[in-house]
Amino acid sequence: MADQSLSNYHSKRPDAGSEPTDPSVPDHLIGTYCIQEHHANRAGWHEDFRFERDGVAVSFVFKKGFQFNDGTRMAIKTEDHPVRYMEWSGTIESGYGAGTVKLVDKGNCSVREEGKGFVLTLTEGSRSGDYWFRRWKDAWLVTKVG
Repeated sequence: MADQSLSNYHSKRPDAGSEPTDPSVPDHLIGTYCIQEHHANRAGWHEDFRFERDGVAVSFVFKKGFQFNDGTRMAIKTEDHPVRYMEWSGTIESGYGAGTVKLVDKGNCSVREEGKGFVLTLTEGSRSGDYWFRRWKDAWLVTKVG
């Protein structure tokens, strides 16, 4: 399953450079999440939120960051990434996503299906809590609910 869902990731990065591309999933990353600060040359500053599910890092972009002091945030679903990417900080030299990536938070998580979305429970890390992800047009709305 991971190989098929990672085809979009690999098609955007023919010369991945230092980025992790290994599709294997180490045991210590099963059931985890991460937040990476990304200073992209084209898209500007944003935070990438990823969580392991079925052997891939399911990935979302939060243009205003993964902070919920003021309610709901909009997220854009991006292509799944190799799970090993969740531990990575570094520089993407050129091409898609070029810029710097820094790991800023990580912990464990669990997923519960909920209607047309899901609730993601983050434990450990600085942003622990329950987050409700639900589809809205071409994006996702995410609300901290606990």
